[in-house]
Amino acid sequence: MSVILDGHRIVDGIESRYRKGNNIWCLLRFEDKAKFSQEYSLFKDPSYFLNFVEKASALGLKFLGGYTDKGVYSLVRVDVNIKDFLLGKRENVGFVNLYWSYFYKPNFPSGVLILTTERFIFVPGLTNVKDELFVDYTNQPNDRKQKLSVGCKKYDLNWWGDVSSPVVFRKHEKDIMNKIKSFIDDVENLFDEFGYALI
Repeated sequence: MSVILDGHRIVDGIESRYRKGNNIWCLLRFEDKAKFSQEYSLFKDPSYFLNFVEKASALGLKFLGGYTDKGVYSLVRVDVNIKDFLLGKRENVGFVNLYWSYFYKPNFPSGVLILTTERFIFVPGLTNVKDELFVDYTNQPNDRKQKLSVGCKKYDLNWWGDVSSPVVFRKHEKDIMNKIKSFIDDVENLFDEFGYALI
């Protein structure tokens, strides 16, 4: 639950500051939960979204679900719903808009990757996302902010939030299939150099 709520707060903070206006405002849109609307969707076909989930899985990311019009308090297994809908096992996908998708990255640095219509966002975490362990960070040196900014620039990343546990992100220019691996690689390189969540 905290990952979902924190993710919503983080995405809203980043998008309100960096978002450029365009007519694509969701990953997938289904009119009346059954008719795919390409005009407002990042993915030009629902099967492309399923391919992306598979590609992310091959990179070690576990699909947690999507934030839809169902509300902020739960993630919907939209991949299963879409697959069943395309196979004719369902009459509809069960949602109208898929706004963001969440993926869990268990390997170093562990955390949650959020896919929005404009960017990849990585939220670092210390434990399994289902754990209810909360850790406070203290005594962070001031020079870490400058070091983090230099590291992010080196890997063409931006950061947001607290320097003790920075959220890093990159605009994907809609070419998400080809850019997710480089984003993950650069996040790993950044945290390898910068260090990870000093406690």
